[in-house]
Formats: sequence, structure tokens, C-alpha cells
Amino acid sequence: QEGNTMGVPFQNAGNALKGLTENMVGFVKMSEQAKVSLAMNVAQFERIGIDANTSAESLNTFTLNLGKSEKQAMQMTKELALMGQSAGISAGKMTKDFQTAFKSLAVYGDKSIEVFQGLASAARAAGVEVATLTSLAGKFDTFASSAETVGKLNALLGSQLSSTEMLMMTEDQRVETLVQQVQAQ
Repeated sequence: QEGNTMGVPFQNAGNALKGLTENMVGFVKMSEQAKVSLAMNVAQFERIGIDANTSAESLNTFTLNLGKSEKQAMQMTKELALMGQSAGISAGKMTKDFQTAFKSLAVYGDKSIEVFQGLASAARAAGVEVATLTSLAGKFDTFASSAETVGKLNALLGSQLSSTEMLMMTEDQRVETLVQQVQAQ
């Protein structure tokens, strides 16, 4: 009934309940009101291209890894979907890419969405996948790999990149720095 008043088709509501039941940790133990609220939001996400399984994974990421409440996790998922629209990336792709990139971005906690937004925009501008940029930026996660990678880039580009500075940057800052160095050369 609530779905009808919110303009949610029965099929979307069913998919939402199935996706949440199968994929969201603790969903079956929630209050009925919480279940209905989450299901309606996830059903609305389905209408804009985010499948229920991806929504449930996103909710798990925000609740389990970042310690957010279900309501906060839903709001963060909405922000992620809207971020995709403003960058010209479908909400479904943006959410799936975030799930993949979160393995690298988890260290940024609540700022992981902001860092991801920078990566997604850079990936869009460069015409590559976000995963390509996260693997490139990941080469600067340890001092040893940062020093090796910076040494190779400095020799190749004739630049003066600092391995310590690259190590201390966020992923999106690393990508931006690399793009600037390549464009300068």
C-alpha cells in the first residue's frame, strides 16, 4: 500500500524486498517500519537504475564499515546516486563503481564519497574506468611502491614528483597530479 502512494510498482517493491532480504546484513531482524522504509527507498532506487542487490551492498558498506545508521546509509546512497547524475554517470554505474573502489577508499572513512567523486570525474574526463584509476593511484599506497613508481615517472616525464608527497595524497589528488604532470610534458 505504501508503495502505491509513493508511485512504486509492485515489481520494484518485490525486487527491493528480495534484494534486501538476501543481501543486507540484519534486515530480517529490523522492525517492520524500518523494513518498509528501506524497501520503499530501494524500490525507488530501482526506478533510477540501481538494482536492489547493489543498493543492499551499499547499505552494508555504510552501516558495517562506516558505522552509519540505516537512515544515514540510505542518505549516503542517495548522495552517491545524485553525484552520478551531476557527473553524467548513471546512478547504477556510480553505485557499482563505488562498491568496487571502496576497497581502496575505505581508509578515508566518511570522506570516501568525496574522494570517489573526484576519481569518478577524472575517470569520466579521461575516458577510463574508475577501477583503472584506483589501481594507478594504489601504486602510491606504500613508500616502497611510491618511490619506485615516482622514480619511473620522473625518468619518463622529466618531472620532479615527490614520492613522499604522492604517498600523503588522497587517490583523487594523486590522479589529478599525474594528469597535470603528463599535460605539462
